[in-house]
Amino acid sequence: MLCLLQEETIFLTCLSNTRLVQDVDVVDLFSDHNYINITLNIRKCRIRRTEEIKLYKKADYLSMNYYLSNVNWSMLLKNLSVDKTSMV
Repeated sequence: MLCLLQEETIFLTCLSNTRLVQDVDVVDLFSDHNYINITLNIRKCRIRRTEEIKLYKKADYLSMNYYLSNVNWSMLLKNLSVDKTSMV
């Protein structure tokens, strides 16, 4: 069994008085100092990915065609360069 110094005891007490730390063990000397093994009380977070799926079968193509056929494309694109027409 290891004899802990007062500073080590205070340090371990601070570590063990939090919900984040599940367990603290002081292991035999590792070179010229003690080896401290800390087990954390955390859960692994899983990131949920969402993917947007377009339901083209459910589109209202009649309304879209009606809307697009009523746009005055000549007037809209009249004074635009080729590069700017792709931004309309």
